[in-house]
Amino acid sequence: MSDLELIAQYRQQGDARCISILMDRYANQIVAFGLKQMRKHEDVRDFANDVYIKLADKLKTADVQEFKSWLYTFMRNMCYDQGRRKQLFDKFVEQYEGKESDEIEKKLQAEIDQKYIYEALEKMPQKEAMVIRKIYLEEKNYQEVMAEMDLTFNQLRGVRNRGTVRLREMLIHFFAEE
Repeated sequence: MSDLELIAQYRQQGDARCISILMDRYANQIVAFGLKQMRKHEDVRDFANDVYIKLADKLKTADVQEFKSWLYTFMRNMCYDQGRRKQLFDKFVEQYEGKESDEIEKKLQAEIDQKYIYEALEKMPQKEAMVIRKIYLEEKNYQEVMAEMDLTFNQLRGVRNRGTVRLREMLIHFFAEE
């Protein structure tokens, strides 16, 4: 099967084997690209795993005409994102130099956690994400949320429960990638 046929089959059937076949086809290029971009060899293994995990998600909606060139652009963007995260970390540490290191780490972790929460909310079903935002981020009570979203108490509770379970699973996945 061609690359585009594998992508089409993956989108239609959700068959993860299609992603595995694509990764096998381009594994050497992915590793070579990672070696050029990363300073540490152990980062390359993480990079390849990240490509695999994020590729499956991106291919569901991406407009891919030529997979190989799209893959290189995708990997380059992942490297840029990683570089920006490192710059943000370095800037943060520099800004708070002289403070207790535990305090710095806690504040940085809170900022990273918040970033992941917002990323996860963007990927969640709209109704669940809206309920989570209103209850936990905007700190609205159930009565306000029920009125705004035209939900009964049981509907709201069900959406909130599904949303918190989905958010927890997504955050576990995000932190496993790091």
